[in-house]
Amino acid sequence: MKTAPLLENHNAPLVLLSGTLCNDRLWQPVTEQLNVSHVRCYSLDNADSAHALASELLDVLPLRFCLAGFSLGGIVALHMLALAPERIAKLALLCCSSSSK
Repeated sequence: MKTAPLLENHNAPLVLLSGTLCNDRLWQPVTEQLNVSHVRCYSLDNADSAHALASELLDVLPLRFCLAGFSLGGIVALHMLALAPERIAKLALLCCSSSSK
């Protein structure tokens, strides 16, 4: 089986945000198929709100990154986009609403 060369994405790593009651294993089938060099998966818990989670993540993530969020992860991604649009190179939202209500 021939594979394509690894896509170097050091300048904009891929950040994957899981949904409620999900852990990093949610993304395992996806990350196994992706051909990128830098991927970070985050489980979301222990925060008072989606906005608080977004702020906490922005404090630890690099200056520029690609972002994908599933369910609650998508809602948090929208908050991150509202707080720091210049930091998000690409955005994918999966099965989320535009409101955390």
